[in-house]
Amino acid sequence: MEKISLETVNKDPGELGRFENIHLSLAMNQLQPTKQNYSPQSPVNSNSTIDSTPQNIFDQSNNSSKHFFGLETYSSDSDPEDFIDNYSPDHENKGANSSIPEVAATIPTADDPKMTISTFRVLTISTILIIFVSFCSQFFFFRLNNVPISCNLTLMIDIAVIILSYPLGLLFAKIPRSWTHLNPGPFNYKEHSMIFIAATSSGEAYGIILLVVQRLFYGGPGGINVGYPIAILFLISVQCLGFGLGGLFHKLLINPAEFWWPENLVPANLIHTFHSVFNKKITKLRLKAFGFFLLIASLYQFLPQVFMPLLQCISLLCIFAGGTSTNLRSVHPILAQMGSRMGGGIFSLSFDWNSISVFSPMITPVWAQMNVLLSNVALAWIVVPILYHLNVWGSKQFPMYSTATFDDHGKFYNLSRTSLRTDFIMQSAETPPMRISIYLALTYGCGFAALTSVIVHFFLHYYQGLRKRMEQKDSVTDIHTKMMEKYEKVPYVWYIGFLLVMLLCSMFALNVSTSDFQLLGDFWVIPLSIAMAVVFIVPVGILRAVANQSISLNVISEMVMGYLKPGYPIANAAFKAYTTTTLDQSLNYLAQLKLAYYMKLPPKQVFFYQIYGSVLGAIVNYITMDYMIENVPQIRESVHGTGGYTDWSGQQALVLNSATKIWGLIGPKKFFDTNETPYVALYWFVLAGAVLPVITFYLAKHFPRLGL
Repeated sequence: MEKISLETVNKDPGELGRFENIHLSLAMNQLQPTKQNYSPQSPVNSNSTIDSTPQNIFDQSNNSSKHFFGLETYSSDSDPEDFIDNYSPDHENKGANSSIPEVAATIPTADDPKMTISTFRVLTISTILIIFVSFCSQFFFFRLNNVPISCNLTLMIDIAVIILSYPLGLLFAKIPRSWTHLNPGPFNYKEHSMIFIAATSSGEAYGIILLVVQRLFYGGPGGINVGYPIAILFLISVQCLGFGLGGLFHKLLINPAEFWWPENLVPANLIHTFHSVFNKKITKLRLKAFGFFLLIASLYQFLPQVFMPLLQCISLLCIFAGGTSTNLRSVHPILAQMGSRMGGGIFSLSFDWNSISVFSPMITPVWAQMNVLLSNVALAWIVVPILYHLNVWGSKQFPMYSTATFDDHGKFYNLSRTSLRTDFIMQSAETPPMRISIYLALTYGCGFAALTSVIVHFFLHYYQGLRKRMEQKDSVTDIHTKMMEKYEKVPYVWYIGFLLVMLLCSMFALNVSTSDFQLLGDFWVIPLSIAMAVVFIVPVGILRAVANQSISLNVISEMVMGYLKPGYPIANAAFKAYTTTTLDQSLNYLAQLKLAYYMKLPPKQVFFYQIYGSVLGAIVNYITMDYMIENVPQIRESVHGTGGYTDWSGQQALVLNSATKIWGLIGPKKFFDTNETPYVALYWFVLAGAVLPVITFYLAKHFPRLGL
């Protein structure tokens, strides 16, 4: 029997990674690979051999290959040798693989630079899915039980886009081959990947919430309507400002192998599975299994969501401690608040996948999950109850885990008492002091600590290594980065030029009128938001690239603007939108660029499709929002309490409106820096966040057995 190496098997990019670390008996040829030992320092050489008869691998005696929606994965007149050429590995990097085991087991090191990508069907399918995703996200934004659909590569939208785009691509592949513009050949995995990137670049534009708040809460019965041109320009600038900024950091956050961006492995693996041609029987089996479990999961969700809401949360504390939370509260009020009904969630189980998958446990490294789990347990179940019992900051006046705001008498804070003049400027003398629960106060404190700790952690663990790598002429160590050298990169001048264009668009949108955004003449606002994103993009980007976790600039941006421009709630929300979204979109661009490296997509084309998805998505968002506010009166009635029960709601806009009044009207100075509230102590968390990483770094260096 003939001996072939793993390099021969590598002809199929959908199978390469799986042969590296799992023992799979292929039904066709009974191939049994040997498991490789991965070195964290250097690429892997696959020199093991496999007993096989390779001439039967691409046997196409049955060319139907109808394994999904009854459609063919390739045309019946294709030559098997064409597929061998298309999926052959890069010969210069023959046998090499990623030094990250998870990547080596999932992402193939095979590429065909001649494979068609920017085709008419890619643009058409991308446009259809962008419109669909953006419309659905904005539609459900106004539903009482809304289903958030975002552009941040969440697992749900990833899988939905991949599944929907696959049959559409195969339908285009059924068009006669003589129509080369409509059907240049078989629908390939690179086209599929580009559609995925474009569609997931759309979603719900963050700035749309501010426009909804203006329409529902400010400017009289009709609200403030800035109009289509300014609104769309505002949304596009908010969504796209980060693309230009993120591209400037791609060498730091994309090229190194250790920055592997775990979120990309699921879509990359699924796309390769759909397009696998190495073994049709195995591919059909996988797709059938995937469809079966997808159907079961979809049907199961009706149990916790519709038929048995009890499955959403089962409180063992109530079951074993005497029944209802009311009975438990009469016996032990603190323990009662730690249960599921009051927000603590101690000893509670959930059989709702929406709750189980909230931190993406299937794609987040275990060590990162344990850090999140243990820190939340320590905060919510140990520290908060102790401080509540000790009545720290008068916490017993308020519910332990409440996220609401209260006055100094323990009653809910009446935001309507923060009176406004016609220019929306606060009359600060009329605003009473505001109080919050001990849990929410510590949450703010931990948020402050996270910002300083992520910066200190970066300098302790990554700064020296990245600096040395940047000083080296040939610093490419990742096999996928090396393979991408054949593709033309996006010039830095493109990123800088695009960033400047979006900067000018932002300034124009904010300064075109005198009162809509309350930022007339404040040209420093956008440069400041970009500067704040620059400070955090590398530290937070590394955190997301290795741990699938991120830190938002949500609160810090509200605080900064509250100090710099107190009394202007809409200006506060606008600054928050630009600062938060600039960082988020920068990291989203880098995440999708890393996926492009894994799928071997030309960076210039990726840059175009990401911008296209964001721009078209923002336009669809605004058109949908404008139509619904004008034609669904229940939305306005729900936030002002003038109507009865309805499935329509502006709850998310109501939350932002409250935040704009808290941080923009009352302001952080009145909240943190006065003798009326005790929360000035939360500023010490900033110092704690800077010191704790130094302590753990010292312990890890001098006591390695601790495993820190």
